[in-house]
Amino acid sequence: MKIHRIVFLSLCSLISVCLLASTYPSDIESVLRKSGQNRKELERAIEHFRKDKQKQEAIFFLIRNMDIHYSEYIEWKAPDGKTVSFNELEYTTYKEAVKAFKTNYSSATAYRQKTEDIRNVTADFLIDNVERAFKKWKSPIAAHLSFSDFCEYLLPYRSMTEKLDPTWRKKYENHFSQNFQRLKDPFILANAVSIYLDKTFFSTYAINSNAYDVLLSPSQVSFRKQGGCEDLANYCLFILRSQGVATSFDYVPAWATSTGRHMWNTIIDKHGRRVSFTAVEKEIGKFKLKREPGKVIRFTYSKQPNTVASCLSINEIPDSYMRSNNYIDVTDDYWKCSDIPSDLFPSTQKYAYITVFNGMQWRPIYFGGVKNNKTIFKNMACGAIYLPMYYKDNKLLTAGYPILLKQNGTTDYLKTDRKNKIDIIIPEKDHYLIYRANKTYKLYYWDRKWILCGSKQIQSKRELSFSNIPSNTLYILIPEYSKGKERPFTVHSDGTLLYW
Repeated sequence: MKIHRIVFLSLCSLISVCLLASTYPSDIESVLRKSGQNRKELERAIEHFRKDKQKQEAIFFLIRNMDIHYSEYIEWKAPDGKTVSFNELEYTTYKEAVKAFKTNYSSATAYRQKTEDIRNVTADFLIDNVERAFKKWKSPIAAHLSFSDFCEYLLPYRSMTEKLDPTWRKKYENHFSQNFQRLKDPFILANAVSIYLDKTFFSTYAINSNAYDVLLSPSQVSFRKQGGCEDLANYCLFILRSQGVATSFDYVPAWATSTGRHMWNTIIDKHGRRVSFTAVEKEIGKFKLKREPGKVIRFTYSKQPNTVASCLSINEIPDSYMRSNNYIDVTDDYWKCSDIPSDLFPSTQKYAYITVFNGMQWRPIYFGGVKNNKTIFKNMACGAIYLPMYYKDNKLLTAGYPILLKQNGTTDYLKTDRKNKIDIIIPEKDHYLIYRANKTYKLYYWDRKWILCGSKQIQSKRELSFSNIPSNTLYILIPEYSKGKERPFTVHSDGTLLYW
């Protein structure tokens, strides 16, 4: 009887656990199963809001999407392999912290670390985050937001992949309310924050100080008050969300007609309109891209169903933002766009990637599903040249001919013509090419790869000429002193050059 009673009690306990688990939606249960020992923390947060339906929906939103989120940060180790115990926030200024680190830990080595949110987020952190976000949503500055916009752009406890900072919302809310508490209009508040950042934040973009390519945590960026474009955009986002303004992080992964990338912010004003701006603007509301973006991506907290990462594993996707699945394409909010249909070279790959030439590389910016060796790349920015590629064995491989998407939305396919040769005269061009005496210049044309077709030095004329060159393709002139910023060009039928 004693044994039967023990078995009966065990079964009751098991049934009770199963019934408790079954009260969670299937997508929530799926995430909880992945959380390991941290499950109890996530469940405690859920149970805290059991009697408040709307707040429980909010905590469900955070948890059902939590398994894609993680922190990336740098950990320093001494030559003996021991982790260096150094906290820059213990110093009065960032300058003092840097000096102390160089004095005491100059031999330390940086290691990139990654930790998953589902295994590290605590119940107290989530509860505090939800309560503070809801308090702001119920205030005049955010009362116009729909529940879905609130969840996506005001509620989240993180922005991107910065290190988790459990007290950031409280610290930012208390600190910046002194400056902005009287402002109840999200547009006016965002403008005030932008002016504040113009006065207090130092952009390190030009000096490329972020050698480790990791985002600063909220505490780090507010302490340093300096960083790259991505840190500035994140800092602005943290400030605005802490004050109740729904804010997103928009991103050009690679310019289509220049080198580099760019990030900025977008808020939802009291009329439900999107207002984009680069923090440090003195007057927001006039934001406009000055060059072809290729793609503009808006990061979300939630998973998006139409991403390539929702269909393929990370090792089947080129290293880019496309390895995540929490983003939407908003290119046509900023630029005239058109679809690009493309025939592809035979391959067994399910997806092709469209690339732009940026920093002397073809960089992937978007994707297209492949059927019968054809694809359509959706919503591409007009006025740029693109190249379709496949990703296989950790390499991007040419999958089609360069495609010129004209300003009017029509396309030209640059299939190299080796039969009809042309002569090319390359004069100097402001902002693109200024010749230097006694320097060597090499001309390349594209035919599934860059092919050298001539090498010359400048003589008396301020131009170079090359003869008997394949036509109807893409060309690039590389000087011996190149810094990787040269732009490719096409040649019109009258011999004029057009740089891209």
